Amino acid sequence: MLSRPDPQANQLLPRNLSLPLSVAVYKIDIGVLRVLSKEGGAPDFAANKLTARLESDGQRHQLQDLHASLKFGELTASGQLDGIKPFALQAQASLTGLANYIGPEAKNAHISFTASGNLERLTVQAKGSGAGLSGEGEAQWLPYATFPLAALRLSAIGLDPRTFSPDAPKASLTLQADLSSITTDSL
Repeated sequence: MLSRPDPQANQLLPRNLSLPLSVAVYKIDIGVLRVLSKEGGAPDFAANKLTARLESDGQRHQLQDLHASLKFGELTASGQLDGIKPFALQAQASLTGLANYIGPEAKNAHISFTASGNLERLTVQAKGSGAGLSGEGEAQWLPYATFPLAALRLSAIGLDPRTFSPDAPKASLTLQADLSSITTDSL
């Protein structure tokens, strides 16, 4: 059982993320992975059939061909991180088949994500569609700042509240949001 780290302990950007040697793990294959907050409790996160490859020359770390079955659908991802400041980062991920989470109408739903930048400032973009809903968004993250969300832009078309709660009214809503920080601790 691992404990969660103190949230105040990780407020400083690391000095270096390099390894003293090259590493290559050509096949990671985990049947079931569960993350628990407390022993004996329900999992906060669970993945089945998790597979991936990991390679590093000591300075450039790459996670490739990550696949996992999640409660929300099938996850595919890859990415790389430079071990020297400013820690350049590139990552891509997609999640397909949200039927188990939303309902059978979301069988062909798809969400894709990209992240680029570095560990001081990341741009995360998302685009998705399915079950009559389509949307996209972009967030600017400052992972080591006191208030890490610097900006957020979202748009969605065809949002039906009933999809998330059977007691909600049926509707087809359009959502637009464009938030940006005016100080370092608020949007």
